[in-house]
Amino acid sequence: MSADTPQVSVITTVHNGARFLAAAIECILAQRFTNFEYLLLDDASTDESGAIIARYAAADARIIPLYKPISINHSHALNAALLHARGEYVAILDADDLAHPERLARQVDYLIEHLDVGVVGAQVEQIDDEARVKHAMTFPTSWALARWTILFGTPVLHSAAMVRRAVLESIGGYSVQWKYANDYSLWAALLDRTRITNLPETLVSYRRHAQQTSSTIATPQQGEVWLLIYRMLAERLGLRIALNDIGVLYHGVRRVLLADEASLLRAADLLMTIWKRYLAVEQPDPVTSDEITADCARRMLTMAWTHRRSARDASRVVLQRAQSIDPQLWQRPQTCSQLRRLHSKRAASTHDFRQ
Repeated sequence: MSADTPQVSVITTVHNGARFLAAAIECILAQRFTNFEYLLLDDASTDESGAIIARYAAADARIIPLYKPISINHSHALNAALLHARGEYVAILDADDLAHPERLARQVDYLIEHLDVGVVGAQVEQIDDEARVKHAMTFPTSWALARWTILFGTPVLHSAAMVRRAVLESIGGYSVQWKYANDYSLWAALLDRTRITNLPETLVSYRRHAQQTSSTIATPQQGEVWLLIYRMLAERLGLRIALNDIGVLYHGVRRVLLADEASLLRAADLLMTIWKRYLAVEQPDPVTSDEITADCARRMLTMAWTHRRSARDASRVVLQRAQSIDPQLWQRPQTCSQLRRLHSKRAASTHDFRQ
């Protein structure tokens, strides 16, 4: 890498996201790590996004303004920006999110020290329109747990990810087959090519608001995620689970109230089936097996907690299953952390729940 080549290419694409764009740009310019180029792609915006990009680009030579005259989908926009990337590493930040000052420095240091890792994310805090912190979002801090976690959802927040550019280019960038679940499909494609993990520190603020893309396309995005989960379960574990059942499980592990007690029990049955098959097929070492089992039990705990009032009898059954597969459930620090997060959402007390 020559002296003129940036070590990191930061990519932000924006489509009518002027409201939060300046804050996103400023948080990148305020990074402690400074050897980067900032690719800002205006994806055919009709608001002030283009003008904001032009203003910042005129003031900082690290910013490379890009423009796409026709907006197709996020994957096309990301690939268009990726064509201009020169850095060894590619960092993603969505136009409505915030990167903490140490983010790039910590992720670059980690990738330099861990050559077997191709993707590194971080822990995340969710914020609202006014940047007020709502709650923590946790992601796996080991490659082994990320391989398990991806069967239920994304193991890395896309807006918190740093990826080796060579790894991205080895699969041709983002798949345009998936219109909405571009990040999830990327992690699925990279799963057997490299290691994926997250730093334990909170380095990104993820903004949740009504205008963001993931809010306005929630239903089709979920449909694509369910299809990807179906494919991974079939290809990796030889399990063929109906899409409706995948939807039940997907909602069950996300604290979404299911329709009835039968649905809750079905979600728990599916989770146990996947856990058993995963251990049989992957044959992880004892430490990894224990880690995955503990995670499975905590997912059951979440299901039981969420339904402790709407499906009281079934929630007790699910809780008993969680305790049966992980007798150390209540002694694990991760369980305590999970219960604190549930408490923060005005849940009932742990004592009442376990009675």
